[in-house]
Amino acid sequence: MSFSAADIDRTREACHQVLTQHQLPGLALAVVHDGRLVYGEGFGWADIAKRRELTLSSRQRIGSITKTMTALCIMAQVDAGALRLDTPIVGLLPEVRFIGEGQAEALTIEHLLTHTGGIGEAPTRAHLQDPESELWSESPDLLPADDRYPDGIEIEVDPGTKWAYANHGYGLLGDILVQLESAPLAQILRDRVLRPLGMRDSDIRDRPHHSLASGYHRALSTDERASRGNVELWASDEPPQDAVNIKGGYVYIPIPAAGSVQSTARDMARYAVALLDQGAGIVDAASFAAMVAPQWEPHPRLTSLGLSFMRQERFGMASFGHGGGVVGGWNTELALFPERDLGVAIHFNLDNEVTTAARSTIIQAVLDATVKPLPTIAPDAGIVAGAPGQYEAAAGDLTNTRIRQSTGRISIEEAEGGLRLRSRRGSYAEGVALRPADADEPERFQIDDGAVEPLQVVFSKDESGRVDGLLMDRCVRMQRSADSRQV
Repeated sequence: MSFSAADIDRTREACHQVLTQHQLPGLALAVVHDGRLVYGEGFGWADIAKRRELTLSSRQRIGSITKTMTALCIMAQVDAGALRLDTPIVGLLPEVRFIGEGQAEALTIEHLLTHTGGIGEAPTRAHLQDPESELWSESPDLLPADDRYPDGIEIEVDPGTKWAYANHGYGLLGDILVQLESAPLAQILRDRVLRPLGMRDSDIRDRPHHSLASGYHRALSTDERASRGNVELWASDEPPQDAVNIKGGYVYIPIPAAGSVQSTARDMARYAVALLDQGAGIVDAASFAAMVAPQWEPHPRLTSLGLSFMRQERFGMASFGHGGGVVGGWNTELALFPERDLGVAIHFNLDNEVTTAARSTIIQAVLDATVKPLPTIAPDAGIVAGAPGQYEAAAGDLTNTRIRQSTGRISIEEAEGGLRLRSRRGSYAEGVALRPADADEPERFQIDDGAVEPLQVVFSKDESGRVDGLLMDRCVRMQRSADSRQV
């Protein structure tokens, strides 16, 4: 199946639609199919005030998509026999002090690649008041691991027992690469990924660049400021440069292996082609297969994780990829659909949640997918009776940082014979209906918030058949609180 002129027209129309609907500063899109770029275009402004257009050659801070490149470099070391997935981390980084109640000796390469190392978004409890303080910096200067973590890295729970997104874990993977190759990370990434793929306009140096699209954000509420840590480094109180978009500041990332790459949409197309070709030229096919296979999978219908790559079903089709956001104003989506040999890279120069809806609309257009209405299925009576109550993440202050910032504790309520989800904070604080997803899977529901790609909730049961927890997309597990036992 080719990507036709009609496909291009439909996709272009979707880009214009989201640009206007969500008042985006700009976006760039690259679509690859059958090993080549079949459509690419920029829309809107790379810089609003200067009227600089955003193009395929505009640089973007791609944030956490960097992690997939770091993982490829790690897997190349596995291919070479210098590492194994079960290699303990403690012996590789003797200068780093590991503290906490989790078993440091059990921490392995695989745990870091899958965010299951028991490490949180803050390196230690001393940073809990501002858990993101160590993720951003006013200075471009980088520190070695022992200086970066003078108080150590806290392993809060035993490795392999809990999933928690951990930028610092990928920072450690970068440190391991530097030690193994006796070279700066920028050189390693250039030699192993960027240069072999012809990504000449990409690097991990993390510096302002003349072709970098300016980043923008929206005015922040008091609650948003409180939840986003170090906001004074990047958020501005200046008037918007158009109706809503405020130019953000450039802050540096002190753990480059987790998020420092800059790239263009044209270069990201080259990267997508290589990933659809099983990492050809970077890692062996067997290693790449492991990277996109489920390594942490709470439920087969929900988002799961390979070795760095996020796996999910999108519009009825299996996909893998990653997103990347950088405070101050950049969001990127990389989605690969191997069944169709098709890849999509989207750059937004805006740090705001509206980009989530925008990228879903664009990907729907690229795939020419039909958005199916939520099925009209009567919910299972046992689930309706047994699910209401309070749910919270398993113990762990550091490893619960993202849950605490996004939703907090979740309440499930019975409403008009069905279920309603209410979060302590975030998008669902006012409550949202849950709709059954499939009559054959009575425990699985979709959040009815009008999203093109609605998130899912799956209720789990104990051995006696009672609802004891819930699972949500992005590998979230919550357990029923002790104060909401069923009777």
